[in-house]
Amino acid sequence: MVGVRASPPNTELPENDRHHSSRDKLRALWYLKTGEMNDPSKNQKDFFRIVSISTALGFGTLAAFLYSMKDITHDAQLVFSAGTVIVFVLAAAAGWAFWRIVRVLAERRK
Repeated sequence: MVGVRASPPNTELPENDRHHSSRDKLRALWYLKTGEMNDPSKNQKDFFRIVSISTALGFGTLAAFLYSMKDITHDAQLVFSAGTVIVFVLAAAAGWAFWRIVRVLAERRK
């Protein structure tokens, strides 16, 4: 039927672990077959947003930490300066740009 959406199969099974597994498998197969919950664009956007932010923060923090390390031969010191902030921003932008490029290339492949 056009425009009518079926509901997932009603699997009234006894409440134990073995049957929960069977019920979950039946529902998963139903969702795969009908294509519901299969929105790669939203999932892909969420994935790239999370990965981009994580990479930018992690890469920026690492680069700023390494830049601010001074005198590591005797006793290590961290010297916070304007250069530390600049290095953080540049490294974070590089991490963000990397995943931006990956996303653009992935969208072109579709």
